[in-house]
Amino acid sequence: MQQKETNRFIYYYWQIMGLLFTIVVSIAGCSATQSDVRGNEGALTDTSLTAVVTATAVPPSVTPKPSLTVTSTDTTSPPPSIAPGPTATVTFTPSATPTVTSTPAPTLLPLPTIPPQGRGQVYTDLMSSNGNCTLPCWWGFELGETSIDEIRQFYMAFDTFISEQVSRSGISVLTAKFEDSQIENGIQVRHTFIAQDNVVIEAEIEVNIHPDYQIKPILQQLGQPSEVWMWTIPEPREGVLPASFPLYFPARGVLVSYAVFAERVDDIVQACFDERGSTILLLWEPTIWDIDKNKGFVERANESSNFTLQGERPIDEVSNWDAEQLYAILTDPTRSECLETPSNLWAAP
Repeated sequence: MQQKETNRFIYYYWQIMGLLFTIVVSIAGCSATQSDVRGNEGALTDTSLTAVVTATAVPPSVTPKPSLTVTSTDTTSPPPSIAPGPTATVTFTPSATPTVTSTPAPTLLPLPTIPPQGRGQVYTDLMSSNGNCTLPCWWGFELGETSIDEIRQFYMAFDTFISEQVSRSGISVLTAKFEDSQIENGIQVRHTFIAQDNVVIEAEIEVNIHPDYQIKPILQQLGQPSEVWMWTIPEPREGVLPASFPLYFPARGVLVSYAVFAERVDDIVQACFDERGSTILLLWEPTIWDIDKNKGFVERANESSNFTLQGERPIDEVSNWDAEQLYAILTDPTRSECLETPSNLWAAP
């Protein structure tokens, strides 16, 4: 248990340090005029994954689907469109494990690389518009419909590092890693996609400090979560006191892990949600993962490749708020209360 808590602290320490670095950069910029958020801590249920590609820096485009249009202030090379991918039919076994049958995928040609000076603007536009779709759709890619080939083709346009793993059972995992100084202030973020027989069924997206993915706009967009959990430590370590809040939206196919700076006030750990949080989105197609609509947060987290429970507890058991109060308080602009939890409920890493 102590080792798990240490690993948990290390993860949130670097996530919070990423936030701190971003804030320092922003302050420095004004006066002049998550490091890595979370790696693959867990593993897919299928342990036969083997790496088949370790890097790709080839060109893609700026529009994952015909409906997604991204504009950039850069005039060097406007982003082209991507042709629609193969259609797919998803059926289910009683165990809710999807069997995906897809038509043969056409060969997708590399798309023009986004010019280096325009990548930050393209990324920013996509983060703001989300490709004109709503979660769990990501940047115009619909889970359960998009092929992993389309994802690869699109992300290669950013000339970013791409790695892939493929298993004998038809599960594949593609991760695009951004480290561009124009993107997320140079803080490393990863977008990971899991596919069954070439059709993307799950995504995990790391977001640094972004106004559209703070906890308040997330609640305004997705509504009240069915479950909210939390994790923290009893006192600062190396100057950092992280607190994380997984929010579960099963009907939407979204699990949000939101990490913030907390403070120790007497015997209380206090989190005030000041719009400087870092976010991880776990996205899935609800009809694929939970056809019977009876799975809870614990099952979703434990079946994920990266979201693993290592000390999180329901907020109504450890704090002065429950899920309903969290939603009501954080979506009411006239309220400014802070969440409080007794420090003695949490283990030191």
